[in-house]
Amino acid sequence: MKNKLLVKNMLIADSFKKRLIGLLGYREMPDDMAMILCGCHSIHTVGMKFPIDAVFLDQSGVVLSTFENMKPLKYASNAKAVHTLEISAGLFERMNLTVGDRLFWNETGLYQYV
Repeated sequence: MKNKLLVKNMLIADSFKKRLIGLLGYREMPDDMAMILCGCHSIHTVGMKFPIDAVFLDQSGVVLSTFENMKPLKYASNAKAVHTLEISAGLFERMNLTVGDRLFWNETGLYQYV
């Protein structure tokens, strides 16, 4: 199976503290950066200064749903999700991703199984 690199700068929030801080303090979300919130099925954009796309994933990295162009002060969730991916607003569409696609990540980036 071939892997397609989607984002090269991956932030992995795998602890309560990292999930709590999230993207607070960032002024923008570049297209080459993403944050995965491990063990998280709901998010909010309170305190953020920019919109994001939120992508809800199951345990295997399969896209369950997305909330695109979430502006500050919004909330989104998917009770079936195990992880939540936060990317630059509009990037989900620009990467031609759809519900059912399978993603994976590590320190070197975010990838799609193709």
